Amino acid sequence: MSSKFLTSIFDASVQLSSLQRYSMTKLVNPESVLEHQGSVAMMGVMLGIKLNSFGEDFDIGMIALKSSLHDIDEIGTGDIPRPTKYAKDSITQDLNNLAKASVHNIFNSIGIEDAYDIWETSKEGRNGQIVSLCDGLAVLCKVHQEACLFGNKVIIGHAGPIKTMLSNKFEDTLEACETSDGIDFISSLRAESMNTIEMINTK
Repeated sequence: MSSKFLTSIFDASVQLSSLQRYSMTKLVNPESVLEHQGSVAMMGVMLGIKLNSFGEDFDIGMIALKSSLHDIDEIGTGDIPRPTKYAKDSITQDLNNLAKASVHNIFNSIGIEDAYDIWETSKEGRNGQIVSLCDGLAVLCKVHQEACLFGNKVIIGHAGPIKTMLSNKFEDTLEACETSDGIDFISSLRAESMNTIEMINTK
């Protein structure tokens, strides 16, 4: 029986590496969706390990799994800017439906239909909250890189929305933590992130 599994996962990888993020912003160092997913996965694993050293019990493997699939829907939808995606509830719903259909098609073509539930819940639950936070931190990382390392002032306008978005994600992560040391660490990480945003705004 012939199989196209290998070529199918090659195709998914190539497509994700071809999709550029921040389509409405000129970048000095363009970033692909595949790079972004890699950043989120790396940060998520590191953050999970760090929190577990304080007595938390995050599932590092599940964090890595969820983060490595969380944006695979963009093979079908492309990277849609937030102002467009959340302009109206009806638009958001239509795009969400398109994303779900896209992921079904992708996983069906590869023959891993069971992975759909992992993608759909990639930012849900305690482990998903780490993915969600690191998704936001990866955006902060990119904006910091462009503004502070490359002097790209065009991207500074993203700093304001990032502050609100990250504040909400940090609140959710604090609720997911179960130890005082874990909570203290996330609080210090939030303060460091807010300071980084203020530094970006001074560029």
